[in-house]
Amino acid sequence: MRFYQYQQLLVFTCFLLICFLQKSFAFSSASPKVTNSSAVLKADEIDGDSASKLLTAHGNVEITKDTSILYADKVTYNQGNKIIYASGDVRIKNLEVGNMFALKAEVKDDFSSGKFFDNTIVFKDGSYLKSPNTERENVNKTTLYKAIFSFCPNPEIANDNQEAGKKADMAIIKTSSTTVDRGDGVMRSKHNIIKIYNVPVMYIPYISVALPSKKRKSGFLTPSYIKTTNFGFGVKVPYYFDIAPNMDLTTSPQVSLTNNQVILSNEFRHLTTYGRYNMNLDVANNELKRNQIKASALDSNNSGIARQQDKSIRWNLKGAGSFDFDKNLGADFKINTASDINYFRDYNFNYVAYTQSHGNLDYIKKRDYYSIRAIKFQELENARLSNEEQIVVPEINSYSESDKSLLFKEKYALTTNLSTINRVDGLQYRRSSLTPEVKVPFNIKGNLFDINAKVQNDLYWLENNSKDQVQSDKKYSSTASNYKPEISLSWRLPLIQKARKNTLILEPIASIVSSSYKRKNSKTINEDSNNSELSISNIFISDRISGFDRNESGERFNYGFKSSAFNKFGEFALIMGQTLRLSSATQDVPISGFAENNRSNIVGQAIYKAAKYFNITYAFQLDENDYRNEINQVTSSLNFDKFSVGGNYLMLRRNQQNAAKVEQLSMNSAVKFYDNWSLQFGINRDMQLKRTISRGVTISRDGCCTIFGFAITETNPGSLVKPQRSFTLSFTFKNL
Repeated sequence: MRFYQYQQLLVFTCFLLICFLQKSFAFSSASPKVTNSSAVLKADEIDGDSASKLLTAHGNVEITKDTSILYADKVTYNQGNKIIYASGDVRIKNLEVGNMFALKAEVKDDFSSGKFFDNTIVFKDGSYLKSPNTERENVNKTTLYKAIFSFCPNPEIANDNQEAGKKADMAIIKTSSTTVDRGDGVMRSKHNIIKIYNVPVMYIPYISVALPSKKRKSGFLTPSYIKTTNFGFGVKVPYYFDIAPNMDLTTSPQVSLTNNQVILSNEFRHLTTYGRYNMNLDVANNELKRNQIKASALDSNNSGIARQQDKSIRWNLKGAGSFDFDKNLGADFKINTASDINYFRDYNFNYVAYTQSHGNLDYIKKRDYYSIRAIKFQELENARLSNEEQIVVPEINSYSESDKSLLFKEKYALTTNLSTINRVDGLQYRRSSLTPEVKVPFNIKGNLFDINAKVQNDLYWLENNSKDQVQSDKKYSSTASNYKPEISLSWRLPLIQKARKNTLILEPIASIVSSSYKRKNSKTINEDSNNSELSISNIFISDRISGFDRNESGERFNYGFKSSAFNKFGEFALIMGQTLRLSSATQDVPISGFAENNRSNIVGQAIYKAAKYFNITYAFQLDENDYRNEINQVTSSLNFDKFSVGGNYLMLRRNQQNAAKVEQLSMNSAVKFYDNWSLQFGINRDMQLKRTISRGVTISRDGCCTIFGFAITETNPGSLVKPQRSFTLSFTFKNL
């Protein structure tokens, strides 16, 4: 056990050394130029001797040259050799390498060179160099002999430079000589000893580090320790490649010392003329044991485990980008795909059912919109369905609206959609949709009316290439058509009452919708319309079923109100609504929230936002018969400078639409302690099944010299045999 601890310490020390050799410090970088401007001398008393060409100043001496200022108790200036001899509380402000303090100094009158004794150089972040003897060769090069470098940023020293050296420093580097070379943009040190609380821990014969504001430089970044259930104990060491001013790459090897598992993470970033994008590629050598893979895979779909066990390399590719070619034309993309269905579970503790990648090119001008999209799905739950993954290429959408009306203030609009879904095994789907629309808004004494009429026309081309016998027995017409006319009338009446300290807004809303369509659903598959649920966001719209394949049909009457109040205590809001089906037309896609009598639940949302610290939102559905709360969701947050807490509670009662009661609670909180410590805690629990889905705690300290973090997370979705636990430990020296 002791040998293993020494091994960890040795690994940490080696990576600390590597990072130190490459990281940058807080030096200013712009190469100064010696100007011909004259120095200005101020003092309480000034004497001169023309014979010896000596000028002596006493008391509050101040010499200004460009942006640099020298302060001292006594100064003697030799006009012959142009040397300034300063003594007694010597200070130089804005010297190119930083602010300097010394017992005495000999400086050329243009500040280009000189010697300093018992001096300290303080940098902008509060780190400093201390030396008994310093020689300034020129404006670009300064050498400190037998120097001590306190590399920890210290805000107290940054605010008051005189605090440098008064307290024991946590970490310092003692050197035989340190040269700050602003011309080359580096700092070089010889015979370095790193000390922690003045105890020597490491010897480095030579160090060369870049001055940060000179330019970005390739090199190692901060290492971190990682311990997880699958990987055991390991270390992660990023390396930064400065490829170009607008392009960089960070490669981060994560090595597990327990089972030789290696994950190589690569992040590439590129800033272009029209936008930016980033690509992330993770590559793993797949040293996970079979029982670990089984533990993280779905129990019912393990057919792909043996195949994954044989893979020598597993990977995940992620990327995203956004571009604006002009004020109207833009593009974006997002990529997320993996080598196998269990990669995210095994390596990222992520249990999503699928991934989606897409690319989009769009043109927007005023109210007109045109786009071309490509979409790729990856199945992550069942390996047998991998050949049935959808590839949507292309999806073309457009919406255009007229600028002028012919009779009243009506507007004419046209919506089009062309979708093509391809599969390796399964239905090949092509659909074209065309929807002309007329909108007529008008105002009668503050009553706002909108009449809307549209007709959706669909044409399908289908081909069933499924190799599965059950799927292949499903017969679809090679061509099919569908149309759906819809007309609606909506009414709103915004009412506002203002008082000296209060404002009240009440807006009753009502609408009636009638729609029907020629149904051939036995011959037309549903690819883009999912089961819908009533909510406050869709209670007042005409069609609550998304997509083109299925539409809400029949006659419907929607009514409700929106209200809000503002005063010194904050903002209060209440929104409620309900839908009545005036005909008993069967819906092809169920809409959760309706009773058997075609009357929906009462859907509502109450909101309170305090002026500064607190907000809470309560979303609910009340049964239309007995007003029992069928659905409850409460979201709240409380935020102070040192403390914050947030939570979400969801409860769905068992009814004809919900086979089982659902009750979940999630909470997160953060507390800041004295001396830069903070604690974060989060939990997501299934209250009905008495099972914790996920939980985690993180403790961290952001000190003046170090950053420390320790985190424990546990994930336990229903698809796992046992919970997955992850430990992360990191310790960083700033400026290293």
